[in-house]
Amino acid sequence: GKVRVTCLGQTERGGREIQSYCLGHRTYVSGLRFLFAGRELRLATCSGDGQLRLFDPRDGGQVGESVGLETGALVSMTALEEHEGEGDGKAEATLVAVGADRTISLVGAAPSGLLGGGDERRTMRPPTPAFAPTSAARSGGGRLLVVGCEVDTAALGSRGQELGWYREGEGE
Repeated sequence: GKVRVTCLGQTERGGREIQSYCLGHRTYVSGLRFLFAGRELRLATCSGDGQLRLFDPRDGGQVGESVGLETGALVSMTALEEHEGEGDGKAEATLVAVGADRTISLVGAAPSGLLGGGDERRTMRPPTPAFAPTSAARSGGGRLLVVGCEVDTAALGSRGQELGWYREGEGE
C-alpha cells in the first residue's frame, strides 16, 4: 500500500502540493495516525500485511524498522500516551493495533522508530471469543478502553473463518 501526504493549502499555481509518498507495506493500509515522538512529527501506519511502520511525513522515509505482529492483517490502530520524552530511546507514544484475529497489541514508538521487543510490546486477547475490537483509547485515569462489537460467529459460517474472526470451536 502507498500513503500520500498532501499539503491542503493552495500552491502558487492553484493546485495541491504532494509532500511525500510513504512506501513499504505489501498490501492495503488499514490505519494511519500522526503523532509526536519527542519533538519529531511521525506518521504511524498499519496494514493488511500485519506490519506497523513509522514514517517521517516530510520526506516519506521510513524511520527505523517495521514491526511485524502475529495477528494476521491489522484492522485498525491508534496512538496513546503521547508525551515529550527525555530522549533516552524509551517509548514516547504507544501504538495500539487491533489484528484480524482480535488480538490487541501495544507497541512503543520513539523518535528513532518503533520499539518492537521486550517490555515495549504487549499482547492481549479480547474479553470473549465473540468480541471483535475496532479501536482503543486511554481513559482520564489511564485505563485502556477498547471498543468493538459482539460477532455472532454461528451466523458468519465460513465467512467468519475467512475474516479471521474465530477458530473452529469458538462461539459454541
